[in-house]
Amino acid sequence: MSEGRLVEARRMLEPLHDDMCVVYGPDDEDTVEIAEALARIPLTLDDTRREAPED
Repeated sequence: MSEGRLVEARRMLEPLHDDMCVVYGPDDEDTVEIAEALARIPLTLDDTRREAPED
C-alpha cells in the first residue's frame, strides 16, 4: 500500500519541481528541498505497474 503513496507523491512533486525550476531556478532553497525529496522516493519498475490508470 505504501508504494501507491510513493507514486502519488512523485506525481505531485515532479510537476511542482518543474514549476519551481522555471519560476525560482534550480538553486532556490525550496526547489532543492523538493529535488531532495524526489531523490528519496525510489523509482522502480514496480512503481509504474502499481499506478492507477488515469481517468
